[in-house]
Amino acid sequence: FGNQLVEYAEHLMCNQKYGGGAVRTEIELPLDLSSVSSGMRGTADAVIYSHDDTTIEIVDYKSGSYPVTPHANEQLMLYLIGALQMTSDGLCKYEGGHIMTIAQPSVENGPLSFRSVTVSTDTLREFLFAAQNKATEARILKHPIRQPSNTACQWCRAKAICPEYHEWAGADVLIAACDKGDDAKMSDQLAREILDNRKRITDLIKSCQDYAIGKLNGGDNFPGYRIVEKQGRRSVIKSDAVKEDLKVLFGLDSLQPVGVGTLDRLARENDVCIDFAITRGEPKMTLEPIGDFSEDFKTEEGD
Repeated sequence: FGNQLVEYAEHLMCNQKYGGGAVRTEIELPLDLSSVSSGMRGTADAVIYSHDDTTIEIVDYKSGSYPVTPHANEQLMLYLIGALQMTSDGLCKYEGGHIMTIAQPSVENGPLSFRSVTVSTDTLREFLFAAQNKATEARILKHPIRQPSNTACQWCRAKAICPEYHEWAGADVLIAACDKGDDAKMSDQLAREILDNRKRITDLIKSCQDYAIGKLNGGDNFPGYRIVEKQGRRSVIKSDAVKEDLKVLFGLDSLQPVGVGTLDRLARENDVCIDFAITRGEPKMTLEPIGDFSEDFKTEEGD
């Protein structure tokens, strides 16, 4: 990781870029993006200006392992607009290409990955006009039109209450499946639709769970569910001492890595206790259906 940070710093400190003149590098540069929408701001990881400001490079450092592309990257395009507008002529003067770079650590201590694309000032202008229109529409309309996508909705916590996401995620597919009743057979087409929407549906379910847990943690009621402490996951202690004890306990010459299920079976077959070899993770709070026979569902007759 240290070597990759050195590579990142060397990229930013290169003093002879874009035509041979000295460059100016700004780190953690605050950007005014009010040209897109009033009050909008951002902070760029790094902005590299050429000696005559004819070329600007936006560098964004991504620490996650999922590869991020700079191609048509709206975040970097917004940063580039903000950086250009800090120059004397803003977007008016420059017609040349500017650079958007993603710096991302590689797995297994490999070299730092740099991916760059060139974008023209004309392209930035078109993007700016489109962004301004979207921002204006969002401010004016009481319920602006949402366009769900894997990228746009990835970190949004409002999936549970967003009708556009419900439609896009295939909630109607699940409802259709439930409406068929217990006696109906699932068609190949319905199964395929559910599988095609697997990630979206999973994300929707998780968002609904977070919504319910948030209400219960806030002291509100959520009909049919309660929060319970779920026991942490069991796992086998991976130490040489434990392995040797298990070998002796079960009369084995060797003991390959085994899971909890296998140890449980061996323990039953040999009528021994293996608690010393098992560890349990921290408990977690989770949702649990209250059930038809809980206090909440008893009738006046006490059934």
